[in-house]
Amino acid sequence: AIPAVEYFLGACLVLGMWLRRVVPILAGLLVVFSGALVYRIAAGATGSCGCFGGMLPEFGGWWALVRNGVLLFCIWFLSGAMRADR
Repeated sequence: AIPAVEYFLGACLVLGMWLRRVVPILAGLLVVFSGALVYRIAAGATGSCGCFGGMLPEFGGWWALVRNGVLLFCIWFLSGAMRADR
């Protein structure tokens, strides 16, 4: 169910639909997923976290957190661009 929601939100983002609603939801999901990743790292879990459904090679661990940080920056940048359009 979650991948379907992610695909839908991603499609909305790419198509520019409902951005004022989609961007905060995506940011919230990314923060929650990053929290789960921190928990996995702290618990000593190794291996793939399942991010991107196995479509991309998974580096896991701290590299996944760096990736999530870059994605959060992109979301923050996008939300700033939306505010500038008002």
